[in-house]
Amino acid sequence: YGSNGNALEILLGKAQIRLLDPKGKVLREWTQPETDLTAENKQAAGNRTGGGTLDTTIQHLDNFLACIRDNTPGKAAANAEIGTKSTYLALVANVASDLGGVVRTDPVTGAPLDAAAKSLWTRDYAKGWELA
Repeated sequence: YGSNGNALEILLGKAQIRLLDPKGKVLREWTQPETDLTAENKQAAGNRTGGGTLDTTIQHLDNFLACIRDNTPGKAAANAEIGTKSTYLALVANVASDLGGVVRTDPVTGAPLDAAAKSLWTRDYAKGWELA
């Protein structure tokens, strides 16, 4: 999470997310009791992606992880193309913020064009977690 080596711990079924530092100390915690939503509102919020409450965010993450675990991408609650575009914009904004300026990207590939932005575009993964 971020560039400081922090981690997000997602407690599925408890509507709870924790931000941990590299040593495991809780830096921030988000919790929402199940009782905050009526069944009808929970269903309506759960049908939207990108909105709702912490509880619906947990449901969304649970669905995403289940699709990976069970190798069932067709059962994803959110459209992968829309999700890619949404996270792409956040990535570009984060890189621009870190650089204190504008990030120019290739209009076809979306990759950054300058070396400084390219250096922030990816990260080194721990052994065994590299992307193939």
